[in-house]
Amino acid sequence: MSIDQTLSKLQNIIHETLPELELFVDGNIQPSSSDCENLQKHLHLLQEHLSVFKHLKTHKEISPSFDLHSKVSEAAALKSDIVTEEVLKEEKITIEKPNTLTNEIETLRNSAEQKTQSTQTTKQIEVSLNQKFQFINDLFNQNATEYGLAVDHINEFENWQDAESYILSLKSAYNWKDSNETFKRFIQASKKRFE
Repeated sequence: MSIDQTLSKLQNIIHETLPELELFVDGNIQPSSSDCENLQKHLHLLQEHLSVFKHLKTHKEISPSFDLHSKVSEAAALKSDIVTEEVLKEEKITIEKPNTLTNEIETLRNSAEQKTQSTQTTKQIEVSLNQKFQFINDLFNQNATEYGLAVDHINEFENWQDAESYILSLKSAYNWKDSNETFKRFIQASKKRFE
């Protein structure tokens, strides 16, 4: 059910509840026990729909902006930048003869081409259609877009440690439990990509 449909239903329930409430506000009328039961039913229905609306509103506000994934990605990028800075500090720059420098450039160019070719043939996370829907429903609050973003991010990582760090940040953001079987299967499918 969409947020708009839920809001419309919520407004209808409020309009239906108003006459019941007026019976209790008017000091000249003594409400009957059936009036009490009707009001109680309306209030219960109102509470249920209000809870659904709040839930949809909370998750709707997170999903379109993808704040969750951007924050996780920014944290991973920051960690990557720190590691890169440490590596750069450890390297020493030396000036070499022009021929050696040309050879070095050619070696680096070949290395870059090999990396490009290897990343194009990198394994992707492989899951069955049933698993995909289970992951979307159980782990990503029925949001296929967020699932797709998460899988894309995991597929971009070069090693399991970085992917695991990202998955653990998703775990805390979505409040996944270690005992959750679907979470365990998601970890296994992700880890298999790096084997």
